[in-house]
Amino acid sequence: MPARDRGGQLTDRSPQFIPVAEVTRPAGIKGEVKLELLTDLYGIFEPACEVFVGSERAPATIERFNRTGERLKLKGLDSRERAERLRGETIYCETERAVGLLDGRYFHFQIIGMEVVTTENEVLGKVVEIFETGSNDVYVVRRQSSEILLPATKEIILDIDLDGNTMTVNLIPGLRGDS
Repeated sequence: MPARDRGGQLTDRSPQFIPVAEVTRPAGIKGEVKLELLTDLYGIFEPACEVFVGSERAPATIERFNRTGERLKLKGLDSRERAERLRGETIYCETERAVGLLDGRYFHFQIIGMEVVTTENEVLGKVVEIFETGSNDVYVVRRQSSEILLPATKEIILDIDLDGNTMTVNLIPGLRGDS
């Protein structure tokens, strides 16, 4: 987790929508759907908030959300049959709204492509991939033919500057492959 948040700014490379859930099946007979959540930003699912459904990004208003059961009820979706039509669809949120809920965290699209520099201003390369692990993400930083794996912890990731598209890191011994 990055040490400081720079306000979660959006850049020109930010997508307009981000996927936040997949509809797995109908739930009950009153139009609820069971979700596979793709985020832990539960504020996205507040009642009366707008989400967008499917590849056509059809707007829909949330009526209620059960976080424990991962069940969602959209206004106007009042039968199991109508809910069945959403099976396999992706639920999206506007990126601008989601970024405001991050609280010191970042989306992958904000990190990938960032230039990574050490506290001594040595350029290590660019973040090209992110691995999700149980405890923390790992950033794959590549420069020409060399690659460094950086754990996304506050001890390693000191600063993320979205405006400057740079990440400052504390490169401790062993991360570069040296002893």
